[in-house]
Amino acid sequence: MRIRTHPKLRSMHVGDEVYSLREHIYARVTAMFPAAVCVHTITLSWQHGATLQTTPQLWCAEDIENLSICRSCGLRDDLACEYPTGAPFRLCRSCRHPRGSCAG
Repeated sequence: MRIRTHPKLRSMHVGDEVYSLREHIYARVTAMFPAAVCVHTITLSWQHGATLQTTPQLWCAEDIENLSICRSCGLRDDLACEYPTGAPFRLCRSCRHPRGSCAG
């Protein structure tokens, strides 16, 4: 049996910024798996004074949006945030303008 990478993860790299559609938080990818990514989130703990703790989490590919690439064409250059659906995503300069060279 061959393990296949989820289509959303084909253009993803360690260090990419992702948004969890389920948790509604941002994080950076620290490791990748065929159908999920590992991220580290920061939580504030009050047990022994105020301390920040990093917690590794595994996020399913279905539940994330890669914010390091253009949502339309996949380029990584000159990105700007768009929020028309409530969930953030990024578009490159060409895809933001109707006369651009990108499809989308």
